[in-house]
Amino acid sequence: MTVIWNEWSGHLAPKMKSLHRTVGQYLRNGRHSHVMVGVTSNPERRWKERYRKEWDKMVVIYRTMSLEYATRCEREIVAHFGHSRAQFESSWNTNPGGNGNFRSYGPYFIYLVLSS
Repeated sequence: MTVIWNEWSGHLAPKMKSLHRTVGQYLRNGRHSHVMVGVTSNPERRWKERYRKEWDKMVVIYRTMSLEYATRCEREIVAHFGHSRAQFESSWNTNPGGNGNFRSYGPYFIYLVLSS
């Protein structure tokens, strides 16, 4: 598979409810037993260099020019779904999010990687 572009953009606060619904739909459908969220400035490259051998697909869910929004979005998604860790064993990030090394200018993309 490859990268699926299904992203929201704009101010983060009004988008978080929709982003939570989007992530929740991927978790609830039962087809994906492993899910991870991340931030990158180049989804296609990130997919090729890190995920394509071990994961089924990458879904880009949010695009922003703000590194602050990107890291906050990742942290909030991990925190929101972290309580489901027992239900989705080994699915979530081991870090709280927002702790990567990023270039100083956007765009930045929040993505999910999924595998069955």
